[in-house]
Amino acid sequence: MRRVSVICAAAVSCLAFGVFANASAEASVFSFSFGSGVTGTFVTADDAASDPGYQPILTLTFSQLQGELSDGTPFFVSDVAGSGFAPGAAFNPTTRAFINDLNVHNLGDFDISADPRTPMSFINCGSFSQHSSNLTGAFRGTFFIVDAPLVISPLAIPSVPEASTWAMMLLGFAGLGFAGYRAKAGHATLVAPTLR
Repeated sequence: MRRVSVICAAAVSCLAFGVFANASAEASVFSFSFGSGVTGTFVTADDAASDPGYQPILTLTFSQLQGELSDGTPFFVSDVAGSGFAPGAAFNPTTRAFINDLNVHNLGDFDISADPRTPMSFINCGSFSQHSSNLTGAFRGTFFIVDAPLVISPLAIPSVPEASTWAMMLLGFAGLGFAGYRAKAGHATLVAPTLR
């Protein structure tokens, strides 16, 4: 009986570890847009940043980025990932604000060059703030501005447990099943003599 208790405790521990490991690995996904011509998503870690309420930014991707350059030339790019954020770049999901300017979690002027051979493509960090009314930056060395307000919405993305989480949960269920089998087998041997 004591062995069954130990097996049960170990199995429950494995299950708990699997569940909590999956919860800590979760991330939040947000969509953003500047009008219909500029859309994308960014992902934040659910781990807290150094400032309360803010979450570190993991990735930011433009699904489409189009507008007119300062010389009047239209431009369009798609599936462009931002890179080179300032250290500690973060977002507050409650106020839907990025920290900008001279604060610790400033996004910084981040790169949007789809091709490393085309430098000087970036977004001005001030474009990503709570009350942004336009997106500004440069594309291949020529400045642009897209006049539209920043709109941010959370996306409901189901979390997918990592392989290690699945392994711990399966080990926990297997342990509980084995403990139940052992308890039932032990109970049967105790009860059997009284039935004769």
